[in-house]
Amino acid sequence: MLDAKSKKKLHRLLSLKKFRFLVVLYEDSNDITDVKSYIQEHFSLKKSTTLEMQGSSYSKLSQTLYSHKYNILYIDDFRTFLKTKEIYEGFNQRRDKLAQYPINLVCFYPKAIQQNLYNDALKNIPDLWEFRNGVIEMTDGKKSKIPLKDIALKPFSSLGGLNYQSKEEEIIRLEEYLQNVQSDVLKSNILNQLGRLEHDLGRYAKALPLYEKSLKINENILGEKHHETATSYNNLATLYESIGKYEKALPLHEKSLKIREKALGKEHYDTATSYNNLAELYKSMGEYEKALPLSEKALKISKNILGEEYPSTATSYNNLATLYQLMGEYEKALPFFEKSLKIRKKSLGEEHHETAASYNNLAAFYESMGEYEKALAFYEKSLKINENILGEEHPNTATSYNNLAIFYYNTQDYKDAYSYMQKAIAIREKFLPIKHPDLIHSQEGLKVIEEKLK
Repeated sequence: MLDAKSKKKLHRLLSLKKFRFLVVLYEDSNDITDVKSYIQEHFSLKKSTTLEMQGSSYSKLSQTLYSHKYNILYIDDFRTFLKTKEIYEGFNQRRDKLAQYPINLVCFYPKAIQQNLYNDALKNIPDLWEFRNGVIEMTDGKKSKIPLKDIALKPFSSLGGLNYQSKEEEIIRLEEYLQNVQSDVLKSNILNQLGRLEHDLGRYAKALPLYEKSLKINENILGEKHHETATSYNNLATLYESIGKYEKALPLHEKSLKIREKALGKEHYDTATSYNNLAELYKSMGEYEKALPLSEKALKISKNILGEEYPSTATSYNNLATLYQLMGEYEKALPFFEKSLKIRKKSLGEEHHETAASYNNLAAFYESMGEYEKALAFYEKSLKINENILGEEHPNTATSYNNLAIFYYNTQDYKDAYSYMQKAIAIREKFLPIKHPDLIHSQEGLKVIEEKLK
């Protein structure tokens, strides 16, 4: 029975704009019908479908999960879900990707055997289980409603938002888990996760073979035109971009975009990601006119699909703002920088690497406008966050040191400029190739500072 309190709490937990994972403990099959009818009535703008578990696989289900055709996804037979290894392993390993989509995953499980739910969930989907928003227990109408067991959702952040120690622990866990995985598709997913973690830690040499192995599996098993293969092309391209090999990154980003436009459509979230990443590459190459329309497309799609208050929309605002700044259109850049920071603080929190990036970009903007007090405060905030969550030996932290060094040089504080630039170089020499533009710029900057100290 779906009583008034249950309806109110169900209504509160569902969201048009965010990922939601709910479990409904039902008395009988009529309860499933009641819940679906209520959601259909009160969330009529949402398109829904029921995922069939019997005889399916994660690879098949992913076509629906990431299609953006549906907002509400029902799993009527959550018992089968928890017993089907290929499905539950796939969902568990890809929970980070799933949580980026505005999907409401509503799962039904018999109340009479609810203890089995908790045992199976903790055993088979320990990571996905941390993302649940609540467990709703239906009542038989003869006794008082059992209060909703609100279980705090672990605040979603991308793997890049984890601190250094958490990433190391995740790498160890995934490496151990990989040893017993039979499914090639799941192997590819785990290799991609490991590559992403190593990439985020700045260990590019370790990330490269992991991304390459993931890509090879996807090409062999799924084919070159599959959207998961496009993801592998995208990830490998971003790695090449990180180490300054733009000539290798460009064709991979172009391949990824072409596949996604054809397989997913031009209004899909993943396609928007490709627009954005290609724009960022063009920006790094100084081709601003090519970057602008791609960046604008990415923002438009993100706003339409995810809304104004989503981290991906914040990224689009941020990237477009930096592009406007580089093009000298400062009056357009500032409000976009401010929007990006506001969204990131609200959705990701203060202690997140993307929030740190927003502080850094605003600092650079204010420095270029001659507002040095504001600039310094934002540079220091960015550095503090990066040191806290990424550690003192990370490429992002090196960027903060480098930017502070340039700031102090511009304000004629050459002693502090020298100290921060030395720190930046020490990190960049450890992680970047000797011909990487960032490393070269830091080394040249140190020479200029040394001349001022003579």
